[in-house]
Amino acid sequence: MLVLKCIFSPVRCPVPYGIFSKYLMFSTSNLSNATTPKPRTEAKEDYRQRRQIAMTQFLLNECGLSEAQVSDLASRRAKMFRTKSTLRAQQAIEFFRDSGFTENQVRKILCSKPVVLSLKVDTQLKPKIEFLKELGFTDSNLGLILSIAPNLLCISLERNLSPRIPILVSLFGSKLNLCKALVSYPRILDYKFENLKHKIDILKQYGIQD
Repeated sequence: MLVLKCIFSPVRCPVPYGIFSKYLMFSTSNLSNATTPKPRTEAKEDYRQRRQIAMTQFLLNECGLSEAQVSDLASRRAKMFRTKSTLRAQQAIEFFRDSGFTENQVRKILCSKPVVLSLKVDTQLKPKIEFLKELGFTDSNLGLILSIAPNLLCISLERNLSPRIPILVSLFGSKLNLCKALVSYPRILDYKFENLKHKIDILKQYGIQD
């Protein structure tokens, strides 16, 4: 108050040096606090939150997921929301759409296997889609199969998916029969060979063919 009175008073009033210096130090300290950068922990937390917001907005706006679905994914796959960029996720979604998948099928895949957003299109997704197309599946069939059994997108083509096909063709008699079976029951590709063969043998005992 003394400083303000001295400033605005028409009569010049000397300000004791001790009070003036104390006021000056107080103002300077406030200014330095305002310009001091945030502690490192706060800066890291802000950066983490910005990355979470980027993935959240992508899932809501670009993929059409609901807030409840995004919240569920965040609780199951927290690591996915710590990604530095959504570029790979965008490429995966665009690839599914270009492959003829419907928006509903894409959402089913994401909710069931969100890890597909971290897979590389050229080396991990595209080769599997092309392999399945060579068996005779159409784009619409592929969307249906993979939305029901999205695990097929995550297993190894060389070690798991490719070796199963000749065995399954021998069990079902032809690629055409296998394709028909997979359209109705896509998870056949996940079954253990011994269990599947046992069930087919039982059906054949009852005279059921093809």
